[in-house]
Amino acid sequence: MRDSRRSGFGSPACIWRSHSDECRRLSSRLTGKIAAVDISGFRSLKAVRNVEFPDLAVMIGPNGGGKSNLIRFFEMLSWMVKGNGLQEYVMRHGGGDDQLYLGVSTTGRIDARVRIETESGYNDYRLGLSHAAEDSLVVVGEAFRYSAHDRQTESEWTLLDSPSKESKLVNTRWEGRQAKTAKTLIKLLCNCATYQFHDTSNKSSFNVKWDVTENGYLRSDGGTSPRFHCGYVKSFRNVMHLYAVGFGAFFPRSVRLSGRSSSARCYCDGWAA
Repeated sequence: MRDSRRSGFGSPACIWRSHSDECRRLSSRLTGKIAAVDISGFRSLKAVRNVEFPDLAVMIGPNGGGKSNLIRFFEMLSWMVKGNGLQEYVMRHGGGDDQLYLGVSTTGRIDARVRIETESGYNDYRLGLSHAAEDSLVVVGEAFRYSAHDRQTESEWTLLDSPSKESKLVNTRWEGRQAKTAKTLIKLLCNCATYQFHDTSNKSSFNVKWDVTENGYLRSDGGTSPRFHCGYVKSFRNVMHLYAVGFGAFFPRSVRLSGRSSSARCYCDGWAA
């Protein structure tokens, strides 16, 4: 019989890179995967219910269908657990009203739940974001839990104080078993990263020059993609052929590297399919 916790909640995982030394240290030791997500009231996402994520998920849909906003939700989470914070994210992205489905006149609150699966069990995190004064959002109904794989039932939620301008998961000094669960969850969220390459214009990060030596990680705007992705293009193309008939050849139109010193520059002219 299938473990009921494996359907949807009982397992999401994130891929984020933290600015802090602690999260960098952690990222090399602790891994997980997003297994499920539940979101309601966020931007164009009226209700995304218990969506399970396989190891590779390809989202296909029309413009305005919510693909980008699903990615943006994880971007918002990353700001909450890193140094930037929820309030700065909201301010930089149009205010609280813009984050709510059809605005605050229709939706007064965002509710979400994610599950991250590690080798030992499931790490669940849920929260609400309610519209507040000065067109901001405050955190409400925040909670977390950990359920081991060998546990027959899911653990009880640990509830956090609310409302709060920022996440209490990050800004609380935990003790005992809760401390381990909270620290693990924060580390997993710190490892989450969103990559979204919308802009391929002449002024986009794809087309400006970057140091050829900047190939240690992929920038969220694609700026370092020529150096970082060259070894992965072939395998990515092969995977995409499994999901999209007629996908065609996916490749950088041109990647130019010049110079022999560490200050050499390179850039990518864009993408073709």
